[in-house]
Amino acid sequence: MKIIFAIGSFYFVQTLIGGIAFQAIPAWLRSHQVDLDTIGLVSLAMIPWALRVIWAGGVERYRVTESGKIRSKQIVIAGQVALAVILIGLSFIHENMFITLISLLILLSLVCCTSEIACDAYMIENLNSKSYGIGNGLRIGCGYLGMAVGGGGLIYLYDKWGWQSSLLVYSALLLFLLLPLLLAPSINQLPVTEKSYQRPSLIKTLKQPMMLKAIVLVFFFEISGRLISSMLSPFAIDAGLSLENLGKVTSFGGAACGMLGTLSGMLFIRIIGYRWSLLLATLFKCLSISCFIILSLQPNINPIWLIVSYLFFNYTFSVGLVCLYSFLTTQASLKQAGLDFTLFQCGAALAAGCSGYIGGIVAHYMGYVILFNLTLGCALFVLIFLYRSSILKAV
Repeated sequence: MKIIFAIGSFYFVQTLIGGIAFQAIPAWLRSHQVDLDTIGLVSLAMIPWALRVIWAGGVERYRVTESGKIRSKQIVIAGQVALAVILIGLSFIHENMFITLISLLILLSLVCCTSEIACDAYMIENLNSKSYGIGNGLRIGCGYLGMAVGGGGLIYLYDKWGWQSSLLVYSALLLFLLLPLLLAPSINQLPVTEKSYQRPSLIKTLKQPMMLKAIVLVFFFEISGRLISSMLSPFAIDAGLSLENLGKVTSFGGAACGMLGTLSGMLFIRIIGYRWSLLLATLFKCLSISCFIILSLQPNINPIWLIVSYLFFNYTFSVGLVCLYSFLTTQASLKQAGLDFTLFQCGAALAAGCSGYIGGIVAHYMGYVILFNLTLGCALFVLIFLYRSSILKAV
């Protein structure tokens, strides 16, 4: 049970950082009238997530030595302490210190994504194969909860307590959440039968059947959601939704819809399989984007419909994420699963970083209507790709 709490806590922390960087900070900047194209630069913090495959092999070689010693727990603890310190630094930033803000966000992401490599390894090492379903459920469920608390929760606290006090509270929270990991047992040495050393190979990963198609799928699937996700908070503020109400919707509503979407995705996969689940999730995403197109054409937006559309988008996004990453686990080689999965995540992060910046530019110069239509076009492309491609027919 202690291991379960530890796994839940560090996946909660990983996405809490994402919520702060990609939901709370864009809303905070927009509340100070920062231009949308400038806010789009926040997505540059996704660069480490897109490039971490470069140093993933080095992290793995440090994490497991040639003698078989395992350092997963130590890496996670050191990373979480560093994240708390960086948040303290962010608490002293003002909206006009944009270069410093972006630099700290990139550093925050660098520490976070490097630590996650060890997080994934800790889960695999300390759970048996029968418990992997529980571990992945914690990854997704606690992940959405962390995103909601880091995004909407911080927006809500900022409206009540101010920027510095809110971030100091979150820094203390990160240190407090070290307790489950400190108290949990962990494997510190590989079994004798597992000590054979195999150098991780990116070339070997790229030569795997269907791998390139899977990367293309990840890239465009992420773009079809991320292109507008960083602009939804500014859109809600421009539509007249208060910071307090936005915080409530993105925290409590976002967590509820994320959990519901997680359960729905798992149920869809069990009943209709990977291919049709992904097709259904993408169709849901097309419908949710269409809702924002309709709203953006209205001269006066009804707050209720805005909130409903926002929650529906969060639901469809979580359904799609569960279906997509459940499929990707079937494509990772057991001999270098960490590197394979990191490659998928780098493709997703690259898509998120590019689409976040492009989304800010399009929204600023062309308006929300064009942005939402462009996103719908990407989602329709994914729908056609899934239907016509053979990538999912074998699973």
